[in-house]
Amino acid sequence: MRNRVRSLCALAAGIITCALVTAEASNVIHMTLRDLVVRGDRIVRGTVVAADEGTVSAGGGNIPIVTYRIRVDEALKGSVAGGDVIEVRMLATTKQASSGSLRRATVLRDLPQFAVGRNYLFVLTRPSRIGLSTTVGLGQGLFELRGRPGQELAVNAANNLGLLSGVRGAPASPGPVAYASLVKEIRTLVGR
Repeated sequence: MRNRVRSLCALAAGIITCALVTAEASNVIHMTLRDLVVRGDRIVRGTVVAADEGTVSAGGGNIPIVTYRIRVDEALKGSVAGGDVIEVRMLATTKQASSGSLRRATVLRDLPQFAVGRNYLFVLTRPSRIGLSTTVGLGQGLFELRGRPGQELAVNAANNLGLLSGVRGAPASPGPVAYASLVKEIRTLVGR
């Protein structure tokens, strides 16, 4: 009973904190590629094959989630191999609520969303006790891949701003980078 009360108090404190945070103040810490790789549990290139909404029980209630299934094309870090299908269970973004002329925005607006059928480079966190995970640094650890096979460019939600800071010969300005160069740098960082 005492643990349940503590869990409910922690959940209530979290909800109150989230309610006090404005949409503009929900930014995350800026990370370099080194930061992403160090904090990532699994780094994979893969295609999103399915997305299913559901809930997970925690703190005496149900939390809305989305379970993504990703077919791994290339594994760069973690206990996963090419051809595997992995599941990533993430908090679901809530739909914007409205009542008359009032609108309520979500404080979780920065949660990444994966599009079924799209190919990405994912830097994933270790799943929590209740099985939830996300990309490291939210949109910073999710790279959209664009271009023809073998000539793809990779770009994250921060437009790769400062991503390759400290990497010799890396472009100083933000913007897409060659996927092959990004993977080479990730493999170097994982090997250390």
